[in-house]
Amino acid sequence: MSVVQQRQRVVLLARWLGALGGLLLALLLLPKWGGWALPLIGAFGGWAVLAAVLLSEVGLPTPRREPARRASLRPRRVIDHLPRSSRTVAGLVAGQLTVVGLIMSRPSTWVHGAGQVVVVTCDRKLTGVIMAWPEPAVVVPALMLTLLGIAGAAGALTLLVRRPRPGGTTADDDERHRRDAVAAVVAATVVLVAAVAGGTALTAGVALVEGCGGPLSEELGWLLLAGAGAAALVGFRELIGLLVPRRSA
Repeated sequence: MSVVQQRQRVVLLARWLGALGGLLLALLLLPKWGGWALPLIGAFGGWAVLAAVLLSEVGLPTPRREPARRASLRPRRVIDHLPRSSRTVAGLVAGQLTVVGLIMSRPSTWVHGAGQVVVVTCDRKLTGVIMAWPEPAVVVPALMLTLLGIAGAAGALTLLVRRPRPGGTTADDDERHRRDAVAAVVAATVVLVAAVAGGTALTAGVALVEGCGGPLSEELGWLLLAGAGAAALVGFRELIGLLVPRRSA
């Protein structure tokens, strides 16, 4: 087995350990914290995947048979190496910010035994509540963890794109390996953002659908639930791509 193949096996093992660790962490935290903490639980689980990918792609030394070559006179740009899935990160972050804005715009009250609730007027005469409304103390830290993960991924992408070509590696092979590493980091970032955005939309959507939220609240709740489902599908697709990578030619 060559050095390159050994490194690929270690990278794949790290991805599986990160995914299993994130899943185990979520299963342990969900019974203790409850459904209100889904955004934060998703952040921790997504961070486990992202950390594993960052450590394996950036932390492991690049196999080289000769001294490293000097960098090309033409500077490499991160934007030239980004896959199409990088646009998904921007879309998910925009959706998450929208949901967080909706949550923060509705003043909530803590009711003992009921959790966060929002008092609303369902029609002109009837007053009700939205039960189990997402708590700002949960969604805001989850958003901060998301932005921190994006910043860490951006730093890792810069290192991956600008690192010198290993000696004894052809330019084509180096470019292919570089793009594969960048794609893995972007995919792990999508997993993180999708987990947090989906958890945030899910908790708010369930609260709006089950509670008395006034005009259009139920419709908005179903829209948020659809968004949560879409985020889950996108994150799952990227996670499968990380764990079962396609063989590059």
